[in-house]
Amino acid sequence: RLKGFFQRLSYNESIRVFNAQPPSVKIHSMPIQDQGVQMPLEEWKQKHDCLLKQVNKRIKSTRAAVDLVS
Repeated sequence: RLKGFFQRLSYNESIRVFNAQPPSVKIHSMPIQDQGVQMPLEEWKQKHDCLLKQVNKRIKSTRAAVDLVS
């Protein structure tokens, strides 16, 4: 069931869910309507992982910069 739920989400919507605080509340209260391109789950996962890596990289470089300053 969850797989179908994520498949119905547009990519932007899934990013919003991913960034939501706290996620469980947001997912249930969020209307499920596809506002974008239909995307296969695998492709969504790949983009999601790619975004995560970019975010982590940015966090690391920010921390490094902070360490240099302090």
